[in-house]
Amino acid sequence: PKRVYTYVFSGLVWCSDCGRKMTGTTDEYKAKKIRYKLYRCMYHYRPVPTCGCTVSLNEAKLEKHLVKNLEELSFESIQESGSLNSDDIMKQIENEEKRLSRLKELYVNELITLDEYKHDAEDYRGRIADLKRKLGNYSTDSKNALKQLIGANLADWYWTLSEDEKRSLWRSVISKIWYGSD
Repeated sequence: PKRVYTYVFSGLVWCSDCGRKMTGTTDEYKAKKIRYKLYRCMYHYRPVPTCGCTVSLNEAKLEKHLVKNLEELSFESIQESGSLNSDDIMKQIENEEKRLSRLKELYVNELITLDEYKHDAEDYRGRIADLKRKLGNYSTDSKNALKQLIGANLADWYWTLSEDEKRSLWRSVISKIWYGSD
């Protein structure tokens, strides 16, 4: 069906009472003609309710709470995870180079043919080149740009995103949000 509204936390909010996903819906405050987005357990609102959860979660309030806590992120933790990736790539390059060296020993000791050596060596060199390209993506420029972004006021940056971009951001860092009567 055609979407009328984008629900930023669609698929992420789960009912802690019955364990099912909560559904995004809108409600209207008629006195002020304001529409707001909610998440609620639709299993409570069925003709024969199978869930006792009567509470709704206001999307705007949830978003404000999460953005407020977004400020707690630190560049150091992100930088550490980035350097782990580059270290992993360096180890992979080292391992591929060792395999290439062992392959040469097999050829020198006449345990494989020249054609086998050439074919396998080309594969190893291709993997090493791919890994080196990957390593190039972790350049200093990228880290400096990330540092500037993290150093900026994240809350101000967040509110400039479109709803689809916000949705993508939260989906990349949150697997489930449990909400219910308790």
